[in-house]
Amino acid sequence: METDHSHFMALAIEEAKAGAAQGEQPFGALIVRDGEIIVRSRSLKVATSDTTAHAETLAIKYATQKLGQRTLPGCTFYATCEPCPMCLGAILNGGIQTLVLGVRNADVKRLAKFAFNFKDYTIERFVEMTGWDLTLIEGVRTGECLELNVKYAVGAASYKVSRPLQLPRPARHRGGLGAPRRPKHRSRCNPIVRRSSLRPQRAHGESR
Repeated sequence: METDHSHFMALAIEEAKAGAAQGEQPFGALIVRDGEIIVRSRSLKVATSDTTAHAETLAIKYATQKLGQRTLPGCTFYATCEPCPMCLGAILNGGIQTLVLGVRNADVKRLAKFAFNFKDYTIERFVEMTGWDLTLIEGVRTGECLELNVKYAVGAASYKVSRPLQLPRPARHRGGLGAPRRPKHRSRCNPIVRRSSLRPQRAHGESR
């Protein structure tokens, strides 16, 4: 049975909206196993005065505590935005091997004056550095995830759209990101499956 990534990402977006309505930054996360939601979370940095209380780190914390185990084998992680290095480290340590992504930092970065200044950081570079066997599925409800950040203007006093938003390419699969060689060029119309024998493409991407 194929996983409904769009449905689960919609729930993560609901979390992001709920957090934003309470004055938090608009990020949401979800952890699913065998089609069952284990936890859903939102950013709580403002309410808790805790700079580490990102939606993603909280999701890992809630899930491991709920299941009573230190790692989360067989779980899929949903994030409305590309996780920061801290959050991605938590996801790695949580034993997650499938990450479903809404929007990239590079796409959100132009909406924020101070946030997302991670230079050339991307999931692919982190994976390459750590040797993580991760399958990345990106581009799920990207327009809605980007709109979250347009509406709530992350890290900026104001934001005006001077031209129509150029949305990232549609959903595609990247399997086994920590591999040694580059994939062949393929049409963006079809999903790209990348296995352990392939090296990730690098994409250009300060703490949220």
